[in-house]
Amino acid sequence: MDSDQYRSWIGAIVEGRYKVLELIGRGGMGEVYKVEHVRMGKIAAMKMLHEELAREHEIVARFQREAQAVSKLSHPHTVQVFDFGEHEGSLFLVMEYVRGQDLGSLCRTEDHLTYKRALPMLVQMCLALEEAHEAGIVHRDIKPENVIVSKGTDGADYIKVLDFGLALFREQGPDQANITQQGNVIGTPYYMSPEQIRGEEVDQRADIYALGATLYRMVTGETPFVAKTPVGVLTKTLTEVLVPPCKRRPDLNIPGALEAVVMKAMAKESSERYASSRALRKALEECMSTLSVPNAMVLGGDPWSQTSIPRIEVVTSSPFTSETNLKREDMDRFERKLKRRRFGSMLILPLLLLLLGGGGLAYYLLRPRTVTTTMAREKEPNNKLEEANPIGKGQPVTGLIGKRLSATKSDVDVYSFNVLAQGPVLFSARLKGIPYINTSLQIYDDKFREVVAVDSGPERFDEVLPNQVLLPGRYYAVVQQVAGADPKTNINDPYVLTVDWRPLLPSDEVEPNDSVEQANRVRSGETVVGYLSRIDDVDVYRPEGKGGGSLSVTVSAVAGVDFRLRVVGLRPSGVSAKGSDGVPVLGVLTRWSRVADTGGDGKGETLEGLPWPKGAPAPLIIVERKTGTTGSGAARPVGLDRPYRLKYVFHRGVAGNLAPAPAVMGPSPGRRRTPSPMEWKVMRPVRPIRPVMTAVMRPAPAMRPTPAMRPTPAMRPAVVTRPVSMRARPTPRPRRAAPGMNAPVGMARQ
Repeated sequence: MDSDQYRSWIGAIVEGRYKVLELIGRGGMGEVYKVEHVRMGKIAAMKMLHEELAREHEIVARFQREAQAVSKLSHPHTVQVFDFGEHEGSLFLVMEYVRGQDLGSLCRTEDHLTYKRALPMLVQMCLALEEAHEAGIVHRDIKPENVIVSKGTDGADYIKVLDFGLALFREQGPDQANITQQGNVIGTPYYMSPEQIRGEEVDQRADIYALGATLYRMVTGETPFVAKTPVGVLTKTLTEVLVPPCKRRPDLNIPGALEAVVMKAMAKESSERYASSRALRKALEECMSTLSVPNAMVLGGDPWSQTSIPRIEVVTSSPFTSETNLKREDMDRFERKLKRRRFGSMLILPLLLLLLGGGGLAYYLLRPRTVTTTMAREKEPNNKLEEANPIGKGQPVTGLIGKRLSATKSDVDVYSFNVLAQGPVLFSARLKGIPYINTSLQIYDDKFREVVAVDSGPERFDEVLPNQVLLPGRYYAVVQQVAGADPKTNINDPYVLTVDWRPLLPSDEVEPNDSVEQANRVRSGETVVGYLSRIDDVDVYRPEGKGGGSLSVTVSAVAGVDFRLRVVGLRPSGVSAKGSDGVPVLGVLTRWSRVADTGGDGKGETLEGLPWPKGAPAPLIIVERKTGTTGSGAARPVGLDRPYRLKYVFHRGVAGNLAPAPAVMGPSPGRRRTPSPMEWKVMRPVRPIRPVMTAVMRPAPAMRPTPAMRPTPAMRPAVVTRPVSMRARPTPRPRRAAPGMNAPVGMARQ
C-alpha cells in the first residue's frame, strides 16, 4: 500500500455477484483477485483493470467487443472468461481460477527444458490457439509468463493459456518491460514478431512467431535476442539473423528436426512462417514422431485433436479443476435458471394484477400470517443447533449456565435469530456477566461457521459486541463458559443476552479495519462513528484524495477511555529506506509519524496542520486505546460499547509542517513503558488461529465443517450497496477465539 495507484477491492461485492476475497497478484494492467460467486458459492479469479483504462469511451467499447469474443472460447487449455463489465469506474474480467506455476518461472528455475518435455507443452498451446484463431482472435502477447503449468497425477505437464485479447489494453507498468501504445506496438519485446514492432496489422502468424520464440526459450534457456534495453531487443529482432538453437547451446545436443521447426516459426517474413497454429502443431507432431517423444497428453475431447499422426492422447481428469471452482457449465446452468425466472416473472405479473381485484385483494388482506414465537427465557435443552431457542431483535432473554454436559464441558446454550433487512446491518450484542463463571459469546451463520467470538473480560463482567456488520439471514448465538478451568454451574444468577441491529449508515466504522489493507476510507469534513470494541482494538483510516495541502484530525472524548491518536505519512514507491528517519508502523515503512496523547481518561485528542504533499500516498489515521483499566486498576473493560467520533478535515493549498510532536504523557523516567496495542501488533509474531470447534461436539454429517470451507458474505461482510461516504473494503481479520472456547453440539468435526 505504498501508493494510491492501487485501490483495494478486498471485501467488495462486484455487480452484486462476486465477493472479493483476497489479492492474488498485481501487474501493469491492474490487479487479480480471488472472488466467490455469492449465489453459487463457487471460486473464480477477477482481473480488475486500472481505472485509467475506463476513462476513454473508445477503449471501453473495444474492451466489450474483445471480452464478448473471448468469453466464447471454451478449449480445455484456455483459461476461460465467464463474465466482464464495469464496476465503479473500473473494467473487470471474471476468469477461471487455476493453480499452478507460470512457464516463465519454470524456465528460470530449471534453466532449460528437455525437448521431450517442451514439445508436448507446445502442442497443447497450439490447440488452445487453434480455437481462438478460428474465432478471429489473435492473442498478440504469447509469452511464458502467460502460460500456466500444472502437474497431473500421471506426471505429465498440462498447460493453460491466459490473457486472450487483453494485449489491446495492456499498459507499461514499472515492473515489466512491455512496449505498448494504444493502436501501435503491443507485446513483450523478446517474443514480438517484426510486424508487431513496425506497428503493422497483425494476424495469427504473429502468434506463430511468439510460439517459436517461446519454444526457443524453453529448449535453450535463453531468449532469441538479447540486449541491455527493450529497444535494443526490438532493434535486433528487426535487423539481426537469428542464431539457431544448436549454435546457441551446443552443449544441449538439440535435435535438428526441432531446430528446423523453431527457425521456420520465427522467420522474419510472416509469409515464410507456418500459415496457422494447426500447421505448426502438425510439424511438432512429426518432430515428436521422428524423435520418439511420448504422446502429448491433452485435456478433454475436441475437434482440434484429430490428426493423421497419432501423437495425442486425450485425458478427462484435469489438474486445474476443483469442485469448488467456477466452471463454464456452472455459469451456463446459472444463466438458464435466471432466464426461466425472468420468463416466469413475465407470466406471473399479469396474473397477480388480476388477483389484486375484488376478492383477491380481500384474501390478501385477511390471509393468515405465520408468526415466529420468540422466547424471553431460556428453555432447556438447547445445547444443539436443532434445539436452538428463537430470540427477537432487541428483546432480552435470560438463561442459566446449568448442568454441565460432561466432567470437562460446561453447559452450552444456543439461540437463533433472523436478521430481516434490505441490506447490510450493524449488529450489536450484550451478554450480562454472572458471578463465578467467565462466559463467552459466539455468533455463527446459517452454514454453522463462526462469524465472531467475544470474550472481553473476566467473570461478572459483560461481553460486548457493538459493531459487527452482518448481511440478512439466519444466525446462531452461543453462550457458554470459557474453557481452561473446571466447568462450573450457576443456577442462581441468570445471564441476560440481547441482540439488536440497525441499517448500516455511511458514517459507521466497518470492522475489521486493524491494518493498512483493511483501512476505512474517510472524506474531508465527514464524521465517522467508531468503537474500540476490544482492549487491543486498533482502528485504521485513510483519507480520500490526492493531497496538496494539510490535514487535521480530531477524536472525541469517551468516558473512561484514554485515546492515542496517530497520523503516519507513508513512504512513496521506490524511495530507499537508507538514511531515513522512517519507522515501521503496522508493518509499513513510514516517512513521518505524529502522535497526540496529551489528554487522559475521558479526553479527546487532536492533530492539526500535518502535511500531505500533492501526489504523495494518503497518510494513515490510527485510533487506539492507551489503557483498558479503570482507576481502581481492575482488569475491567471500559468503553467497549461507547462510540467515539473521528473527524478529518483537509485544507487544500495550505502547507503543513512537522513541528516537534507534543509531549506524550507516559510513565515516569526509569519505568518501562508498556507497548501500545498497535506496537504489539508489529512486535509480536502472528499467532496461529486456534480452532473454535472441539471434538466433543459432534455434528450431523451434513453440517460437518472442513478446512476448505469458503467464507460467506455473513462471515466477511462488504458494503458497497449503501451510499458510500466511507469506502470500506475490509479484509476480514480472523478473530482468535478465547483459549479453549467450545462450540455447540452439531457444529464440530466428528
